[in-house]
Amino acid sequence: MSRIGFVTCARWPALSESDAVAARALEARGIAVVPVPWNGPDPRPAALGALVLRANWDYHFTPEAFVAWLDGVERAGPPVWNTVVLDTSDALVSVLRERGWRSAVVKPLISASAHDTVRVESADVAAMVEALTTGSRRTPAIVQPFVEEITTSGEWSLVFVEGELTHAVLKRPAPGEFRVQPGLGGTAELRKAPAAVAAAGGRVLAALPERPLYARIDGVERAGEFTVMEVEVNEPDLFLLASRRRRSSAGGRRARRHGIDSSSPQPPSGDGVARAGPRSELRRQASQRGAAGDRPAGPLGAARPPA
Repeated sequence: MSRIGFVTCARWPALSESDAVAARALEARGIAVVPVPWNGPDPRPAALGALVLRANWDYHFTPEAFVAWLDGVERAGPPVWNTVVLDTSDALVSVLRERGWRSAVVKPLISASAHDTVRVESADVAAMVEALTTGSRRTPAIVQPFVEEITTSGEWSLVFVEGELTHAVLKRPAPGEFRVQPGLGGTAELRKAPAAVAAAGGRVLAALPERPLYARIDGVERAGEFTVMEVEVNEPDLFLLASRRRRSSAGGRRARRHGIDSSSPQPPSGDGVARAGPRSELRRQASQRGAAGDRPAGPLGAARPPA
């Protein structure tokens, strides 16, 4: 059942009697209605499909705050998983205690392919603090609460090219693991993303400072909503080998137009998955043309026009 929010306020947070009539009618049509006090303790419209201004009756007391809230709603995207940067190694202890995280993941602030990514339970905290202090674990580091859904439901990777969702894969870890990289036994299956997941990924993409040529948005479904784990625009695996099985898909056509040829040999990445970026592929093609006696290559491997 999809969910929408009826905006209320802190003075009158519940649905009014009148709005309850509309809510029942919507629920009969498969749409759940929840009250969202605009100035309440947890105004989280990102988890909802839509917001309807209904009983925000106290906005005239603080109109500037209400306008600021509206601006925030317009910018809001799907929720992003909790992440804390550890200023010091021993800060890990207080972060876990204050936030009540009994199981967490610690990893370097700058990393790739699950390098130095470790799950930490209560009994492991002291050893992890020592590892961060001595440098046997890289710093600066970040800590996040462990996402159980990765082991039960899997993690989505949504691939966008020129702003269009071309394909998606569902990644799952090996039994007893939580990391989904193939080198650690993880699997990736080409799947059609649910409509709500695809829409959430589109909102994340729209929230970026500028639209990248390509992007991979990773996240999990939790309590009926898509929670963002990471947005990769630098050198992600785009799962082109998997998408190649759908030769007629828009993803394959669009990827080939940008010089990303999934049929060409590709070097293995650090996580054991073949990957290619558009620049490296253009350079490879340019070097092949040069070896065949074509015109000399220009910037990024583009053939220079004849003089």
